[in-house]
Amino acid sequence: MKKQLFRGILLAALLLSPITLPAQGQWNDYAIRQNQVTYQGQVLPDADAKTFQELGFGYGKDQYNVYYQGEVLEFADPTAFKVNARFTRHHRISTTGMKTPAPRKQTTEKKLDITDILGLDGEESGTYSIQGNAVTYEGQSVQGADAATFVILKAGYAKDDHHAYYQGQLITNALGGKYFIYQDDDYASDGQHTYFKGKEVNRD
Repeated sequence: MKKQLFRGILLAALLLSPITLPAQGQWNDYAIRQNQVTYQGQVLPDADAKTFQELGFGYGKDQYNVYYQGEVLEFADPTAFKVNARFTRHHRISTTGMKTPAPRKQTTEKKLDITDILGLDGEESGTYSIQGNAVTYEGQSVQGADAATFVILKAGYAKDDHHAYYQGQLITNALGGKYFIYQDDDYASDGQHTYFKGKEVNRD
């Protein structure tokens, strides 16, 4: 009898006790340690620690990518990407007069090149501009670019007779002119090296 009474008291205490569950916080999910970016303790090998910014609600960005919960957010431009809590789809900000839409379903379908889907050519897929002897990207001067031989490629890539560029930044050691070509899916090559979103990589 005493054991049954004790079990009843213990069960009631457990049911009435508050239970704290882990939740996605607004800040501090990302961290930079020893020149590496981590999300909830997991290293993000492609993240650039020098330019990384945490944006809140699981979002972050560097000069190359936008991230959500530690994963690269496809087709998002880090130069213009912002987080505004009023447009959330994953977090309830206020229960007054607001509805929280269902989260997006994860998909395993093959990701497509948006420039191919829209049929964009090189000039349409970037925001480079050539005016006289000046070349700009997103309104910022492209240092060292030769306007006379400057060619706009796809997915943020461009080149002149001597150099190659990604999103307005010089790609170090890349050969320009006829050697540098855009391939597909954010890859480009100068015949000796392969680049993904402007960074040199090994592509087997």
